[in-house]
This record gives sequence, structure tokens and C-alpha cells, in this order.
Amino acid sequence: MELQRLSIRQTYGKLGMETQNAQQTMESPRGELSIETQQPIIHGNYEPGNLSIDSSAAWNALGVGSHGQWLNLIYSQMDQIALQAIAKQVEDGHRMGDITNKRNAFADIAKKASQGDLEPVNYTTPASVLNVKVQFDPAPYQSEVVQQANINMSYTPQRVNAQYEAGKVNISIREPYSIDIRVTDYSMDWES
Repeated sequence: MELQRLSIRQTYGKLGMETQNAQQTMESPRGELSIETQQPIIHGNYEPGNLSIDSSAAWNALGVGSHGQWLNLIYSQMDQIALQAIAKQVEDGHRMGDITNKRNAFADIAKKASQGDLEPVNYTTPASVLNVKVQFDPAPYQSEVVQQANINMSYTPQRVNAQYEAGKVNISIREPYSIDIRVTDYSMDWES
């Protein structure tokens, strides 16, 4: 008996692929910035202050001040000196009246009077840094802003330079896909 045989052979195809990346270059130059300032105009009215220095107490401390001040210094001490003299007279009177004292009170009083132990008169005042008085009276400061400060800014952007080169993809068939279908005759012996 004659039969037919069907045979199918298949081979896979092979694809080839080559790629080239895209390239992009960009240049971004800086923009231009300009700043312009205008100074303010201010008018100010300033008068000098008043400085006063009083050194009369310092001159009095040195003994070379005004004659009136010098006499006033002496006269102001006279009350105290007079009270001291009266107190001494009273004390001397008590000593003279003391009959229990065996010493000669008149001789002792005369001896003390000859030695001069009375309180001295001060012709100058004590020296001190506080003798000079300094006073400063500042004058008021008045200001007027005639023109305000002004700032002008401008910015000019620069264009971005960009270049683009597209990538490539090459696809090729290296081995084609194939299907081989064959019909062949063959005989088969059923009797054996």
C-alpha cells in the first residue's frame, strides 16, 4: 500500500539589531544682570552743642581764684574759729577758777598761748577732680529725606543653545524564518 508522509521542518529566523544612542548638547550662557542704585538725598540741620567748663573751684583750691571767693572762704571759717576761741576761753577760765589744781594755771595758759595752738585758717580748698565741672548741652539734630534711595534692576536672559542628534535603530534579518513542508510517498508492507 502506498502512503504519503507529511514532514514539516521549521527553522527559526534570527534578527540583528544595532542601536546608536541619541546625543544632545546644551549650552546655557548666563543672563545679564544690571543693578543701578541711586543714593538718597538727606538734608540735615545740625548746630553745635553748648559746652561749658567751670573751673573756678579748681582755681580756688590752688589759692589763685577770684578775690571775692577767697575772702568768702576765709569769712565762712570765722564762725567756727570764733566758737573755738570762746570754748578755749571758757576752758581757761575753768582752769583758773580751779583751786584744787596745785600747778600755776596762769603760767600754763600763757605758755600755751605763746606756742599758738589755735586752729589755723584754711586759705585754700581741698584739691579734687570734682572741682572742675563740665556740662554739655547737645543741640537737636533735624534731618529731612529729600529723595528716597532708588534701585533699578534688569535681567536679560540668554537663549539656551541645544543640539539634538537622533539615535538610530537598524533591524536586519540575519537568518530568515523558514518552514519546509514536504509530502513524500512511501510504501508500507502490511503483510509482514
